[in-house]
Amino acid sequence: MSALALSGKGKDGLYFEILKIAFKTLTEDAGLDAEELKSLSREQALRRFVRHQLRPLLFQDEMSRYIRMFAWESAHPSKVFRKFIATNSSSYLSAALDVVRRFLPPNTQDRPALCAAISLMGQCSVFVRNRDLFAQDPFRITIDESFVDELSNLISQVAIGGLTHVEDASLKTA
Repeated sequence: MSALALSGKGKDGLYFEILKIAFKTLTEDAGLDAEELKSLSREQALRRFVRHQLRPLLFQDEMSRYIRMFAWESAHPSKVFRKFIATNSSSYLSAALDVVRRFLPPNTQDRPALCAAISLMGQCSVFVRNRDLFAQDPFRITIDESFVDELSNLISQVAIGGLTHVEDASLKTA
């Protein structure tokens, strides 16, 4: 759809279309194939998913801008973003849920699994959203390929450790 055709929809309509393009790029064109994740070991799939989430730390390309836009919107959701998420995010969330569920016992309820998937994405988005801050004092993190690999491993290890206890937590609250 052209920008001219969208002009009748106003700023909100234009922004909604930008979100659709960004989401399509992130989910379909970004090399994060849900079927490929299923073919990997659960640890490899988790690390691949986390590494994909951290990709914007390294690049300032179009995809990285899209991920940073979504990270910002998740922290400060606009009315348009809320509408977009309600109608368009199920496939990406499904990929996160699929990865997380591979670590959980089969009888784990939906809500703890969903919260674990959201938590996993949040562990990554805090670094993406605050990239520039973490490069400055007092952190002075050198954000390069080596750092992103180390961070991917750390977040994956923390997630694995936590995911093995999700059932215990859900039973205590039931």
